[in-house]
Amino acid sequence: LTAPMTAALPPDGPVFKGDRLEEKWDAYLFEGWLYFVRSASGMLVYRAAVSVADGLMTIDRIDAPSDATDSDPEFCVREVDYLIKTLLYRLKVPHPLPQEFQQDDEAVAEFSFQRHGCRGLFATWSDARGLDPWNRPPGR
Repeated sequence: LTAPMTAALPPDGPVFKGDRLEEKWDAYLFEGWLYFVRSASGMLVYRAAVSVADGLMTIDRIDAPSDATDSDPEFCVREVDYLIKTLLYRLKVPHPLPQEFQQDDEAVAEFSFQRHGCRGLFATWSDARGLDPWNRPPGR
């Protein structure tokens, strides 16, 4: 995963802290790792190795719970991409749905709110990593 970043990484500590109950995630940076944590419980869900070079932030490794990676490893990558875009960059992009998730409007709405709260505005089964909200030239 990559995203534009013209500055160095911020100092270790919180990079996003939800300020209301409808925020479902917090993000922290510590020694080159981004930690994505459920805001209500403090439960660590993802850890992503991050580096910055040549104007790009790069994630080259994601650690996730084994039950999540066993059932749908691509969902974990797509969700970290979504979390970076929405929490760190404050962009409005669709959140991922697990591939095996049922196509039922009420179930999708409930999942969206429970998983992503006020940021879960719209969902997709598609791989939204190809969405480039920064309009970068191809290959960047």
